Amino acid sequence: MHIQCGYTDRNTQTVCGWLHILFCISGSMKPRILVIVDVPGWALERTADNVMRRLAHRYEFIKAFNRTAATALERRDFDLVYICYECQFQDAGLDIDMPRPRVIGVRCHSKWDGGTGQPPSDDFIRHLRGFKALHVPSCILHDIFSPLHPAVFHTPHGVDATAFVPARMKVHSLKGKLVLGWAGSRTNHPNKRGLDDLLIPAVQGLPGVELRLAAREETWRTQDEMVKFYQSLDACICTSRVEGGPHSLLEASACGVPVISTRVGLAPELISHGDNGFLIERSIEAIRDALTLLRDNPDLRIHMGERSRSVIEKGWTWDHQAPRYIPFFECGLAQ
Repeated sequence: MHIQCGYTDRNTQTVCGWLHILFCISGSMKPRILVIVDVPGWALERTADNVMRRLAHRYEFIKAFNRTAATALERRDFDLVYICYECQFQDAGLDIDMPRPRVIGVRCHSKWDGGTGQPPSDDFIRHLRGFKALHVPSCILHDIFSPLHPAVFHTPHGVDATAFVPARMKVHSLKGKLVLGWAGSRTNHPNKRGLDDLLIPAVQGLPGVELRLAAREETWRTQDEMVKFYQSLDACICTSRVEGGPHSLLEASACGVPVISTRVGLAPELISHGDNGFLIERSIEAIRDALTLLRDNPDLRIHMGERSRSVIEKGWTWDHQAPRYIPFFECGLAQ
């Protein structure tokens, strides 16, 4: 079932940015937004690039990385600072007076609760309230933070459906066989991904199931290589305890691959259980049940793969999702 959740801004959104919008339409210069991402070539930069490319008609973007953030901030040649994730000050080693106005993203759970399910601390809430607006990629995070901040915006991740595409000549495994994929980092959120403690034990001893990993610590794959990885699969799985995304569900779906996931991140919004994938409990038994069903029903997995691609095309491309950043930026820019 597709879940919808809105934004919360305590009546400011209806007027947020109107004078600013009229000012820009009148022919004046576009607002300049400094976007600080973590490192080149990984998920945050790809997300930022997709948003910036699609909103370039409206804003002038300046991009910096953690290692160059201090220099970029000192120039003060921008109208808004966008900090892409919640603990970026610490990761970037920023020890300067942060310019205002500024906005921020909260992209996952592990940065602020350690994946324990605890509510945000008072210190973390005070940190977020130093920003005019914050955005979150999932309804789960929106429900957590909307009561705690006056301007919270739901901005789901998207996917480039022109790059992530189904294989032209897809070779599906026969009945009784299943090629299963997992993509992500094995180290950045220890004991939360479910790879070593759930997925690998679930696959071991399950006849006909082959597990393929795209772990960034083992091989840093280009986007084209990731497309080929997804295209080689019969199904893709996420077994995390907490997630902001994950991007792998969107990328695999765009490649026409059925997805299996625990109820984390955007999975409950993306996956209609039994249609384009499965939402499962976080247990070895639940994983095995889903894998067995797909292994023994090639027609079902082919149908689910077609539905996965269709769902992406209808609502999850960056052309759909990037405009959802506009109210977020306009709230930050509003005087």
